[in-house]
Amino acid sequence: NNAGISGEEKMVVDMSLEGWRKTLQSNLLSNYELIQLALPFMKKQKSGSVTNISSAFGGMHFALSLIHI
Repeated sequence: NNAGISGEEKMVVDMSLEGWRKTLQSNLLSNYELIQLALPFMKKQKSGSVTNISSAFGGMHFALSLIHI
């Protein structure tokens, strides 16, 4: 389970709300939604696991890339 975009590379004051929402959807909410879809199957078979991973960029900091989760 890995998804992510860097989003708008702007200062927060210049970022659009739509750009912020798009980044959160890709980087955070999509993981939640995928788990929600998988859980019924995992419960039915009484087995399963979800592994969430991130890219190497998740531990790095870049100017104007404030929302890399």
